[in-house]
Amino acid sequence: MKYRIGYSIKPLRTDDGLVIFTDGTNEIMPSQKSCVDYGYKWDKVNGVCVINNNTNTNIAADINNGYNKILGRGNKTGGVVDNSIIAGEGNRFEGQNKNVFVNGNKNLVKSGVFNSSIVSGDDNVLSNDVNNSTIISGVGAISIRDNETVVGGFRNDGSSIHGSSPAFTTQVSQFVMQTILEDTSTLQPLSLNGINYIPTHPNSRIYLDVTYMLIGDDSKLSVSGRKKEELWWVDNNGNASFVGSDATAIVNITSPDISSVPSFVQANSDGELSIVALGTVSAKQVAIANVIMTEVIFESDPTI
Repeated sequence: MKYRIGYSIKPLRTDDGLVIFTDGTNEIMPSQKSCVDYGYKWDKVNGVCVINNNTNTNIAADINNGYNKILGRGNKTGGVVDNSIIAGEGNRFEGQNKNVFVNGNKNLVKSGVFNSSIVSGDDNVLSNDVNNSTIISGVGAISIRDNETVVGGFRNDGSSIHGSSPAFTTQVSQFVMQTILEDTSTLQPLSLNGINYIPTHPNSRIYLDVTYMLIGDDSKLSVSGRKKEELWWVDNNGNASFVGSDATAIVNITSPDISSVPSFVQANSDGELSIVALGTVSAKQVAIANVIMTEVIFESDPTI
């Protein structure tokens, strides 16, 4: 929202119907005149500026500095939200969000999310600082990685499992990791948008389906590849431990031959799940891993 003529303050955001202003640096409470001049209602009893009873509560979209569109009831935005669309009820944007689309109910977009979407579904979450990620559908899915696509989730109260289990959510995530290998590269981790490990959910069981390829720098762009399927457990502290695997060489077109390379899915020294390029190469190569993760995320440490 632009400053009105004669004013050095303007509305910034709403908080449960309360209109909070800013001077461009600090959050401030407006005077009665400032409140009314910007089209809001002055609560004489409490001495605060509030959304007018005759005003659509979606005015928060205009306050938050951006070209936003909100369709539905009970949607809330905080901080600055720009170029975003909300369709549904009870959705919440924490702020500092840009170019975000949400369709559904009671979804949460945390702070710092850019260029991301929840195509449909309820109770899904785009986590802090996630960029270029999409939740396609489902209930209770959580996106915690940049450049990922999440399908799901499906929520279960745990009662259908033999023994005692807390509630859990299942989802399928897909993303790509890569790095450039020099002549003597060895045990070099692949990167996910600058992060050299795979962010994981505590108390989760993960089935990894990884297609790993090396692409040469010669004129033919020689390619060799390998497929790896592994089951991992992530504990309450986020430490990953190996459960079991099955590996199959899927492509071996030309050199370098990586058909004998051991597992490239590992837990690093901090217990974080990572994908590494093992062995050495004779020339510069690009290592790429397409990762499909089937995740079961428990609400607490399960005892089954």
